[in-house]
Amino acid sequence: MAAEIPKMSKVVFGGSQGGDVEKSLDNIRLEFQKSVSVLGQLSYNALDVKAPNWHVDFADFKGKTKDLEVMFLNVLQGAVSNCGSIAMKIDRLECFRDISLRDTIIQAIDKHTRDLIVAHSNELLSVQKEFDRNRRDPAISFNNPKYAGAAVWARSFKRRVQREMDNVAQFWPIVKIREYSDTRVLSEALITALGDYISRLMQTGCL
Repeated sequence: MAAEIPKMSKVVFGGSQGGDVEKSLDNIRLEFQKSVSVLGQLSYNALDVKAPNWHVDFADFKGKTKDLEVMFLNVLQGAVSNCGSIAMKIDRLECFRDISLRDTIIQAIDKHTRDLIVAHSNELLSVQKEFDRNRRDPAISFNNPKYAGAAVWARSFKRRVQREMDNVAQFWPIVKIREYSDTRVLSEALITALGDYISRLMQTGCL
């Protein structure tokens, strides 16, 4: 009888759907354990490639493992796609990376990591466009003074960019990607522009 495969207790998936992700992964673990147990119950040594039924039994095990790999990839896709923020997506990618060994799965995680950089870059460009388009007449609350209200509007963008830049910088697989440096430069330039805008508003408002 094959030894029991330990539960993946070292990772915890956050968010409202984290429990569902963990349950799906544990079901995959149990199914793989069943396949390994079948090998342990064969009438011959599973490592004896010269046994008459070895090729048939190994092909069956390989096919079931491939099916489980596809299931794992589907869980990964769903878990990452349903994230409401970049921070949550990073957290889940880190969890999957911690428990993944197969090359196909690691490659899928790498792709999601590159997609994350693209999404982050698009978010920065969106903030940049909105700032440039509305900086002369920002939408502010009617009860806010003109200059102070505009500063609050710009400060919300600045905090948003800073927060996401900090989250991305802490995820080491992203830092290794070539496009990360370009995104970092864009983030810092946008933060500087927003900071300068806020400073000018404060100076004007104090005149």
